[in-house]
Amino acid sequence: MREGHSKTSLILMELILVILFFALSATIYVRVFAGAYRISQGTSDRTQALMLAQKAAESFYASEGNPELLNRCMTGGEDLPFRPYTAGAGCLIFDPRMAGAGRPPSAKQGWIYYYDEKGRLSPQKEALFCVTLVVRRRGEFLIGEIKVQKNRPDQAHRRILEKLVLRKYLP
Repeated sequence: MREGHSKTSLILMELILVILFFALSATIYVRVFAGAYRISQGTSDRTQALMLAQKAAESFYASEGNPELLNRCMTGGEDLPFRPYTAGAGCLIFDPRMAGAGRPPSAKQGWIYYYDEKGRLSPQKEALFCVTLVVRRRGEFLIGEIKVQKNRPDQAHRRILEKLVLRKYLP
């Protein structure tokens, strides 16, 4: 009778150790998968930011300094109203009257566009990305600065995902 009792306690002890092992393994796997998901999401955001920066760069080069054409390229032909932005938010206002009739800007001008996760224009509150494009003329060169940030209204400082500085010679 004593022999049966010790076998039961041995099996119970093995069962407890196996359950403990699986619980520890599950905890480790959950942490690994959560980390992998975070890395995957960050990579996806960087890829989308790179594509938006590329779109802005191509629009900058194609417009040859024409502000109206640049805006049309960035919006896919839609005529969107220009929105005012404060300097504290890191954004500038574009005033079409500053550039004259389609001429390259003589002063610093900026645009800001908001895009969703699929790269479509969207309202600021629904947007995932914020693309800021600042254009200025320096001598015979047109300088463009592009910043793509994650649009997080709850944060004072947005993380920059992509930043480009472009130069185009305009004789």
